[in-house]
Amino acid sequence: MTGDLGGNSDATKTLEKIVAIGPDAHFLGGDMSYSDITPEQAWCDYVRGIIGPRMPFELVAGNHEHDSKTDGFIRKFAACMPDKLGASGDYGVQYYAALEGLVRVVSISPDLKIDGHSYRYNPGSADRTWLERSVAEAKSAGMWVVVVQHKVCITAGTKSCEIGEELTDWLAANVDLVLMGHDHTYQRSHQLSCVAVNRVQSSCIEDTDGNHKRGNGAVFVISGVGGRIREIDHSDSEKGYFAALMGEGDSGAGHGLVRLDITGSTISARFVGSDTNWSDSFSIHR
Repeated sequence: MTGDLGGNSDATKTLEKIVAIGPDAHFLGGDMSYSDITPEQAWCDYVRGIIGPRMPFELVAGNHEHDSKTDGFIRKFAACMPDKLGASGDYGVQYYAALEGLVRVVSISPDLKIDGHSYRYNPGSADRTWLERSVAEAKSAGMWVVVVQHKVCITAGTKSCEIGEELTDWLAANVDLVLMGHDHTYQRSHQLSCVAVNRVQSSCIEDTDGNHKRGNGAVFVISGVGGRIREIDHSDSEKGYFAALMGEGDSGAGHGLVRLDITGSTISARFVGSDTNWSDSFSIHR
């Protein structure tokens, strides 16, 4: 998974790295083209020209593709980069897909407006009910649950908590891993059972060793360096939630993606650089 791709030379290197890995599927967590390549069909042709026609390259909307349509529109991107995993739901916006019966990847669009509908996932809303049901079904079937979304809450980058503390707390308590973009950095949290915005609440930090036990909380990963990169704020009040941070100006900083290797007992995750040897890894075990 990566986010914030575009169509520049850095994006090309990341796409080439994806090809070299040869995953069963890749998920792009929003912000597709940045108008580096227009219109949407031309960007899709650019991506397919690198990754080939067969690889599932699954999309979920970012703030550059919602109703403001500043850099294209998610419906048009989804039409030219269609689902190849037999997804259930509204592909590109709110849907889930299973891989090998091991993991359900649930893609959502918090704090985005698409076709006039604002996705907030407030308790009791239809969108929250869909999310809760999608997660519960996967857990009941014995699958891992990974959520992919664009916007963030806790971060040591430049963004604020745009998706809301309540939703983030719910994700921490109910899923295994949350993958995001938006902040053009790489950030990997400790295992968290809850969050507090603009400060570190130590009781929310369940495990810090990078070798986590399932059910104690979720790991939150911002992987927004597919084709863009910004600085980490090393004085940020939320920095203590994170086990690994990388942004522009840090030693070895560069672009890349998160690779997941999943078995019935383990999620093994690591950052793979497309133009850097900087690395990070962690695991979650049953």
